[in-house]
Amino acid sequence: MKVDLSEFSMEELVGLAEKASGKTVLIRTEKPLSVVIFQDRIPVYARYRNVTGDEAYLSSLFISKGTAEITHLPVRVPIRINILKPYEELMSAYEQRRQRYFEYYELLPSLNVKLTLTLEHLSTVTCLHRLEWQILVGAAKGLTVEQTMDHVRTTDYYARLAAVELVTKGMVALADETAPIEPSAVDVAVVETTTIQAAPPQEDTYAVAESEAESAETSTANEIVLKGVAQLGEDFVLGVSILPFTDEFLEASDIDDFTLVLNPKVYQYMVSAMGREFKRTWVSNPHNPEVDPIFCKAVIHPDVPIAAMTVAALFKIRVRDGTWIKVSPEE
Repeated sequence: MKVDLSEFSMEELVGLAEKASGKTVLIRTEKPLSVVIFQDRIPVYARYRNVTGDEAYLSSLFISKGTAEITHLPVRVPIRINILKPYEELMSAYEQRRQRYFEYYELLPSLNVKLTLTLEHLSTVTCLHRLEWQILVGAAKGLTVEQTMDHVRTTDYYARLAAVELVTKGMVALADETAPIEPSAVDVAVVETTTIQAAPPQEDTYAVAESEAESAETSTANEIVLKGVAQLGEDFVLGVSILPFTDEFLEASDIDDFTLVLNPKVYQYMVSAMGREFKRTWVSNPHNPEVDPIFCKAVIHPDVPIAAMTVAALFKIRVRDGTWIKVSPEE
């Protein structure tokens, strides 16, 4: 049976499942994806987006739009139980969250919104929760809060709280509701075809280097061909993007806020141009010499198009995703 959630609430559907003694009941929604399975009137399995278990069950209760399907499964099928808390404890947690959720819902009714970074406030940030950082990364990439949720294990409840907290702290500004947009092309392009959108042309040395990096191919005797790279003496101007927030990078012990991740071909070109290898480098803002450079270790990884740094690192030198950095390798 399919029901419109504008007429029936998820709580009412759960109430029906609680009355189905001796039966297995499935409650499912498509947008967002949610699955809850009851056996003998007790929830035993839940999934909500990328989250499973107790948190998934609690999140499913807050779904209030779209349609839901409630079905009695014809046979008693084996279910891999992932809801571990006693049912009374789950419902108590739901009641505690309910009022706070709707207070934040009034402030941020839709998660399909873009957040605009406010760099002057972000430069003073010293400590944020991991989810807040992930939402900041998504904002810098031009993603909506909802799109960011597709890449991290979280729920509407925590994403909405984190987004509102960032707005309250003045680190982001809330934009109008927007249609889904595509992630930055910098994240998915390969080195040979990457073209970084530079800042408006300026009459300085680094602006000229950026222009050359965008339009001209850089080659060496080893036939390396790159775009988004230019050399100025012992320094380099590189197109930079935000470090992809995949588990591989987020959980890597050798990558932190003082790390410059380089594509292997970019590193090979730099080594060939200088005639030496390097493990550490100064990284700075080529357009704002008043911002202190940061000293970074160099890590080589094929999953970045040219060069990449964490959001915090880019904030330190006041550089935006998809623009430029000056790299000065140490001896």
